[in-house]
Amino acid sequence: MRTPDRLLFVTVGTQWLVTALVGIIATRTASVFGDPVTARATVDAAHEVATGGLPATGGPAYPLLLAPLALVTTNVSTVASIVTTLNVLILAPLASYCLLEVGRRVAGRIYAIAAALVWLLAPVVIVPMFASKYHDTYVDYVLPALYGLTLQPLYPAMVLSLAAAVLCLRAAAGADRAALGAGLAAAAAIACVPVSAGVAVGVVLALMVARRRRATLEALAGIAAGLVPTLLWRDRALSDHTFTLGGPTWAHFQATMAQVREVFWSNRLLQWVPIAGAIGMFRLGSVAATLVAAWVASAGVLVLATQSTFDHGEVLHAWAPAWPAYALLLAATPALVPTLLRRLGPRAEGETDATRVSTAVVAALLVLVLVGGTIAVGLVWL
Repeated sequence: MRTPDRLLFVTVGTQWLVTALVGIIATRTASVFGDPVTARATVDAAHEVATGGLPATGGPAYPLLLAPLALVTTNVSTVASIVTTLNVLILAPLASYCLLEVGRRVAGRIYAIAAALVWLLAPVVIVPMFASKYHDTYVDYVLPALYGLTLQPLYPAMVLSLAAAVLCLRAAAGADRAALGAGLAAAAAIACVPVSAGVAVGVVLALMVARRRRATLEALAGIAAGLVPTLLWRDRALSDHTFTLGGPTWAHFQATMAQVREVFWSNRLLQWVPIAGAIGMFRLGSVAATLVAAWVASAGVLVLATQSTFDHGEVLHAWAPAWPAYALLLAATPALVPTLLRRLGPRAEGETDATRVSTAVVAALLVLVLVGGTIAVGLVWL
């Protein structure tokens, strides 16, 4: 891993300040941010797993992670306090590190700073752009989820997706074992929230563009290792919804965009940003652009082109694991300025060193996926 530097410390400090601000302005019930009904259902699902049951959840990872805690207490406020603390103190800095690492590898330190600013500040800055009728929903339900304050698997899925992206770019640069780690991290994200599958698509396509055949096969193996237990879980827990993608259609996409137009300042802006950002990022590097663009495009199909609702911010919640990719594209739009890259010169060049991935990192991901998957399969066949 890269030696921590001042930029990382500043980013994490800013992240904690913004998170504290969200915690102040968002409404909560005791220690529970977001929908208390959803939080109660999350704890109940974890307790059911802890007692040998099989709850009807989209993936096995989050109930399994919370199961030991649910054995000790089923008090929602207590569980929420512990989970939120872990999210803010452990997962948040890890997410910051991963985002900065991706930014550096795409176009150096300047782009990393721009991406971090967009990722951390944009959700708060755009609050006035929402219609008054949706303001409270966005502030009370969506913002806490984006900063790890809710009792939901969205934040861990986002962090795992970022880890998969970092490892993918390292694999594309030739780092040993990085591709397997990327596949395992992507699989773990899917096990948390199935709509996180977009990052897995991006990882595979990016390695293919980089012409890393062995790395591509390693990534596919890692994804398969975690996907099989998830599919078995869904087969037993959700029955006929095992392999469904939610029935994405153009009509559903249009309906979602119509709902966005009713609650947000401009749905055209939200549509234009990923297209313009993808073009700008391709000017910075084809491998990273393929990774991020495919990640966002796949998330768009899984979230925006399926039947969805805006009650309690469900659509925006589902988009949370792909938010870092969207932020990376938004930060890349200045690259469309014809002379900007030439003026920046070496400062806009990405870091392509094949930093060796620690065996401990890959081993930890392997244990997370295989041990968790084995327990999940065991519960399925009980």
